[in-house]
Amino acid sequence: MGNFITHCSTLRRMNYAQKLFDEMSHPNSFVWNTMVRGFQQNQEPRNALILFEKMKMRGVIGDKFTYPFVIRACNDLWEQCRGKCAHGEVLKVGLELDVFVGTSLIEFYSGFESMQYAYRVFEEMVVKDMVAWTAILHGFLSKFGDIERGRELFCRMPNKDMVVWNIMINGMHHMFNVRKLKQAGPSLNVPSPALHPVTNFPKHPLAVNPHNPLHVQRPQIEQARPSLNVPSPALHSATNFPKLPLVVAPQNAQHG
Repeated sequence: MGNFITHCSTLRRMNYAQKLFDEMSHPNSFVWNTMVRGFQQNQEPRNALILFEKMKMRGVIGDKFTYPFVIRACNDLWEQCRGKCAHGEVLKVGLELDVFVGTSLIEFYSGFESMQYAYRVFEEMVVKDMVAWTAILHGFLSKFGDIERGRELFCRMPNKDMVVWNIMINGMHHMFNVRKLKQAGPSLNVPSPALHPVTNFPKHPLAVNPHNPLHVQRPQIEQARPSLNVPSPALHSATNFPKLPLVVAPQNAQHG
C-alpha cells in the first residue's frame, strides 16, 4: 500500500493517495512520510503541515525523512514561526546533525535572510555534503549579499563543481553592478532608502537579477583571482570564464 501511495505521489495524484491513506487504520511512519513528502513536492505545503500535525496527534514521531519536507513546507508558506518550531522539534529528537535535515534548515533560514542561524546550523553539522555547502554559499551570496563570507566559504569548500562556480561568480558580478549603481545613483535619481538597510542591495528595477545568465568580464575575475586561489590558466582565453564542463542542451526529439 505504501508503494502504491508513493506511485500516486510521483504521478501528482495526491487525491488518490489521500483516499487510500484514509482507508488505512494504522499507517506506519513510512506511509506518513510518503504523504507529507508527496504534498510538499506537489505544491500542497498546507496539506503537508496539516498531515504532519495529525501524525503527531497519532503518536507517530517524525524522523529524518519527515522533517526536511516539513521545513520546506514552512518555507513554501513563509511560515517562519512554524519553521522555528519544527527546528525545536528536530533538536528534541536529536536530528539536528543529520545532513538532510540540516540542509533543509539552512535553506529555510536563508530564505528569511537569517544567515546567523543558517551558519550556526551549518557549522554544527558533522557531515557536510556538497548540497549543504552549496546551500550555505547560495544563502550568503544570492540571498544575503555577503561577498566576504561567501568568498571565505568558497575557499574552504573541499570540492567545487560548476554550480558552485556559477554562484560565486554570479555573486561577484552582482556586487560589481551594485557598486556601479550606487556610484551612478545621483544621475539615476535612486533615493537612498532604495538600499536595503542590512545588505545594501538596491531595491530598484535596474538591479541585476542573480538568476539571469552570467556575463562576467575578465577584469572582474582577475581582481578576485588572488583571493579565490584561481590560477590564471584556469580562465578560458576566449570567454574569460573558468574552464568548466560544458552543459549541452539536448536536441529536440523528432516525432514521426
